[in-house]
Amino acid sequence: AQECSGNPLMVMAVSLAFAGPLLEPLGMDGGGVHLRGASSRGKSTILRAGVSVWGAPGFMNSWRAAANGLEGVASACNGSMLALDELGEVSARDAGQAAYMLANGTGKVRANRSGMARPTKRWRVMVLSSGEITLADKMAEAGGRAAAGQTVRLLDIPADCRAYGAFDTLHGAPDGAAFSDRLREATAKNYGVAGPAFVQKFLQNPDGIKEQVRSAIAYFREL
Repeated sequence: AQECSGNPLMVMAVSLAFAGPLLEPLGMDGGGVHLRGASSRGKSTILRAGVSVWGAPGFMNSWRAAANGLEGVASACNGSMLALDELGEVSARDAGQAAYMLANGTGKVRANRSGMARPTKRWRVMVLSSGEITLADKMAEAGGRAAAGQTVRLLDIPADCRAYGAFDTLHGAPDGAAFSDRLREATAKNYGVAGPAFVQKFLQNPDGIKEQVRSAIAYFREL
């Protein structure tokens, strides 16, 4: 966590991971951030930092799954964070639909063999995504256009124009690549502690913390 100091994108990613458990108590829908930039600039490493709040690096998923597959992944990550690497790997047709679905927290209604509706998967989760292109660019590959609602649900943030790619401070590392290697090693050894501890702390004073969060949101909107 100390490596996040002085690195706004890392602070954002870890903060996003802590936001997931607050969605349901506050009656809020999910949403997320898409880190967009050139390859090998540190985007995936930042995803790993966010993922480490809840679990091992294997907790990170790929956009390669079709929209239907993402329903199961999203419901499994309910109340935490869903990290999706490489937006370019999802089909252009599924990209826009997935952005709406993940933020709205409801899967498709499907029927079983007898024609009765199956139970619909539901979730509330924050999404941290990465890729070399924007959601709008991906949708354009199939001739589609991103609606305002889609781009608001998955905010596009440049992640290759900081001082060292996606990083601003290297904390003594000689370059961005070495800093990424250090973070990858750290997140492979230390993970899954902070998220559960955060939830435990919340449960000790849920009403007071919900009021603190609402005040913080109001203050942020004023800024």
